[in-house]
Amino acid sequence: SALNLAPNVQTPLDRIYAAVHLSVSPAEVSLPWRGGTATFTVTAQQHTQWWIDWNEWPYWIWIESSPTSVGNGEVRLRVDEVNNLPAPRHATVRVFGRQVALTQEAGLSVTSVSPASGPQAGGTRVTLRGTGFEPDTIVDFGGIRASETEFVDSTTLTATTPAHDPGSVYVSVSSADWRGAAWMDQAFYFEDGTPPEVWYSVQGS
Repeated sequence: SALNLAPNVQTPLDRIYAAVHLSVSPAEVSLPWRGGTATFTVTAQQHTQWWIDWNEWPYWIWIESSPTSVGNGEVRLRVDEVNNLPAPRHATVRVFGRQVALTQEAGLSVTSVSPASGPQAGGTRVTLRGTGFEPDTIVDFGGIRASETEFVDSTTLTATTPAHDPGSVYVSVSSADWRGAAWMDQAFYFEDGTPPEVWYSVQGS
């Protein structure tokens, strides 16, 4: 049972207790690692007052809508902070005893680069594994942009190496708006393509 009072009922002299219906949907909303706004719909009887439970509120979530209302309504939650973790983060939101979930997807990370070497002239097709990849993710090899990048899914990219001086370089990924970035040190080796010097010696009298 719950306290369900019409606006014209005076308290504490008159109280009406009645079972009420209240639901919150959807059960879960997932936001990209860069953030965004999640909307939950509250369906309730006309005079049912409800509110968001503030206990143990996650620091990375802001409330855009009113934290309390009467009858049908909605809860709008905003995430401004980029998730820099290579794993999703989750929060449980409680509305008048009902629980729903808000998930922010894994941020940018690079976990593997294969193959790990190629000629200094470039042109090696490389597969990157990680998290948080998007269709416009930028790939750099030692600070030089990949000559071509293809988005496969949020955990896989393929990129073509540019020309680069010989040696080991880091491989980085970054978002087009520069809000997120990640890299792997010494992830690719550009092989020296300089022909070896040949010395000839002539012996005899």
